Amino acid sequence: MASLRTALRTAFPLREIGLVALAALALYLFLAIGSYSPSDPAWSFAGSDLVATNLVGQSGAFTADAMLLAFGWGAYLAPLGLLWAGLQLLRHGLPDAAAWSRLAIRALGFAGMLVAICALARLHVAAGEALPAGPGGVVGMKLVDAGLPTLNALGLTLAMLVVLMLGSQAAFGYSWLGVVEETGRGAHLVGR
Repeated sequence: MASLRTALRTAFPLREIGLVALAALALYLFLAIGSYSPSDPAWSFAGSDLVATNLVGQSGAFTADAMLLAFGWGAYLAPLGLLWAGLQLLRHGLPDAAAWSRLAIRALGFAGMLVAICALARLHVAAGEALPAGPGGVVGMKLVDAGLPTLNALGLTLAMLVVLMLGSQAAFGYSWLGVVEETGRGAHLVGR
């Protein structure tokens, strides 16, 4: 099995192929979401234009509509997450059997971040008409609707901030104590 893996690594630059594929998908999503227009024909709205004005065409209009409908402003995390995954793939290569559990923890952390951002956007960002389901999308709407009766706005905000902090720590693999220590070290150097 190890010889097959070594042969594949030398025959195909899997890290580079993965990075290019993930970066291209991230760019596609970013362009699609960034050029979203409610007048484009899409899933949640039959726009007035027969031709999509989205930078990546009709597929971009439908993709952006679905992402913004589900996640609101949190949809912008998807291209960032794909780019991060591509860079990690380039840096560390394909995960072996033992690394799949770390990968699952990072994916769950990213999902926690996304959910928390959707709920926080729904709670604290003014709703505009540009997004199909508001700033937090359907995910934020459902979480806030479920959480408000139990926690009220302040309690739900605190809970989502904790989920965001823990999710980012799991997704990116850093230590909050390390962040505090480095911040203190930097403040000490600046204060000299």
